[in-house]
Amino acid sequence: MYNGIQSFYLSLGNEACFFLQLLNIAERFNGLPIDPSTAALVCAKKGFIYLNYKDLSDKKNYEVQEHAQILELFTGVKWVYSKETPYYKAKKNEYIINEYKNGAYIHFDSDDFHSLQDANTVKNGKIISRRVFRFVK
Repeated sequence: MYNGIQSFYLSLGNEACFFLQLLNIAERFNGLPIDPSTAALVCAKKGFIYLNYKDLSDKKNYEVQEHAQILELFTGVKWVYSKETPYYKAKKNEYIINEYKNGAYIHFDSDDFHSLQDANTVKNGKIISRRVFRFVK
């Protein structure tokens, strides 16, 4: 345990929707669970996500810096990342994360994994982009 652990988990729950979606892709790819808190600490140490340990209420916490590298770290294979229009249709071997917007609020969600139950931004917002991840064979 360490000082501020509750703040760390609160921050993870409040700000990490995109990061959690990436972990879900890695879990689906591998068929194995990944502990989000350990993954967050490892990714922050490697510079793959932003995490301000001195201010766990920082709204930039869990901002993803290295999308494909996170997936590579947890799957062992190379990935390609692109940001597409809301109308993009997934192709074979692609994983999609939808970016929703409702007013000033942004949330990342996918068709098969919802890190936040009953997310208002998903229910009342609209998809503004689709984040596409494809593993390289």
